[in-house]
Amino acid sequence: MTRTVVGDHTAPVPDSVEIEISVQTTVPLVSFSNQIQPIFNSQCTGCHGGNGGLFLNSGASYGNLVNVQAQSSCTSLKRVLPNDAANSVLFKKISGFSCGSQMPQGGSLSGSDIALIQSWINQGANNN
Repeated sequence: MTRTVVGDHTAPVPDSVEIEISVQTTVPLVSFSNQIQPIFNSQCTGCHGGNGGLFLNSGASYGNLVNVQAQSSCTSLKRVLPNDAANSVLFKKISGFSCGSQMPQGGSLSGSDIALIQSWINQGANNN
């Protein structure tokens, strides 16, 4: 520690100062209608549309997925469990982790589409 003389008085001056900086990062909220449904429309509704048992068409998909018990594989889990992609059948099937055949059939989603769906689920699977 050094001392600085000011007039007739001496004042202690610290050698260093600690500064605490807090940085908050915000992950953009994923939009179901603008980002997730278009993936379903282009990659899933060929099978999960018209004659498919699980309809993923616009207007039906959200209600058929979120907090709905799985029926054909991993039946102890929800199709989409908000805030928990790891325990959501949709994420397990598109990422190839388990719950039967990887979806979509005939080729997997891109890594960015899988990550987007994972983020949407982990952000609460909002109907936005």
